[in-house]
Amino acid sequence: MPEEKGYVSTAPLKRILAGVALAILGLLIILFPMRDKVANIILALIVGLPGVLLIYFGLRADRRALKEARDWKGPQYMTLKRLPGTETEAIQALVEIYREHPQGFLTGSSSPEAKVIRAIGDMLNEKGGMTLMLRVHEVFSSRSGIYGAPRNLEHMWDYIGEWRG
Repeated sequence: MPEEKGYVSTAPLKRILAGVALAILGLLIILFPMRDKVANIILALIVGLPGVLLIYFGLRADRRALKEARDWKGPQYMTLKRLPGTETEAIQALVEIYREHPQGFLTGSSSPEAKVIRAIGDMLNEKGGMTLMLRVHEVFSSRSGIYGAPRNLEHMWDYIGEWRG
């Protein structure tokens, strides 16, 4: 899964765990020395230092990911105040919504995303009627890549202008 805002990755945790394992190994090398003390210290540094660095960078990345997730306000399409103004923006907004919600929406849903989908349909109907809505739907169908999303969009736009889903 790609890293994106709102998604907390497990990669920092994996780095931390690998670092802890290496740091413990370095500590064990120091606690149970070999015959040559200089070689023992060098080996402990070679093993333990990368472990400490992995812990440090893992904790730093983890802190940054948690801060971004905490500060995330949601996708930009969630507001009805800022509707897409062009066909391309409308298609992109629809693709983003359906990628966030691949299961689709029930007709008459009152979720913010469903309201935005209907508002996009209204805006397209006002700008170009059924012709523009069909063109946007066709391009959305080819770009979404989500099974069932084009059909769900048809239901969501039901009774907007001449549209009958």
